[in-house]
Amino acid sequence: MSHSRFRYFIMLILSIVFVSVKGGSIPYLIFYFVLLLPLFSFGYTLLVYMRFRVAQNIDSIRTIKKVPLPYQAVIANEDYFTYTSMKPEFFDDYTKVTMTKKQDLFEIAPRSSLKMDGFLYAQYRGTYEAGIKSIEMKDFLYLFKVRYPLMSKLKIIVSPRIISIQKINLIQWMEESERIRKIRKGTNEIYDP
Repeated sequence: MSHSRFRYFIMLILSIVFVSVKGGSIPYLIFYFVLLLPLFSFGYTLLVYMRFRVAQNIDSIRTIKKVPLPYQAVIANEDYFTYTSMKPEFFDDYTKVTMTKKQDLFEIAPRSSLKMDGFLYAQYRGTYEAGIKSIEMKDFLYLFKVRYPLMSKLKIIVSPRIISIQKINLIQWMEESERIRKIRKGTNEIYDP
């Protein structure tokens, strides 16, 4: 159980004890407030789930293996209240995203957006989904956690990295290996008179 849920249950038990011992309108007001707080918190989480927007942008859908591709993601808040504790989760099995600013949880002010810049790297050749896989959001009390899977995902086509033949110098390597083979052959021979 998380610390926030534990604190809420302690607060609920204390309000029940306060109502039982004291009675009256103020203790009941506190009790009902504590009792309805998770409903407001869950309603807030559902409202954020339905209202936030995500956009992702890359320069090209074609890239080469392990070559950085500029990547940008924008999470927008179009409401009149702040979105707290939003955490994007990226695809990490075949692609990797490195952001310029490292941050786990984001808060987005009302009527604003959060721009995240970074680079996208592909590990293997093929066609993959890349970028943000889902966004995990929590309520303001950290009682509930909802994961929003993105419906429109980025797809990239990764080509293999081609190494130019000038870098290898194949002829020199073959001559060197032939010379080493002759030297080894001469030292390992045993002559029988």
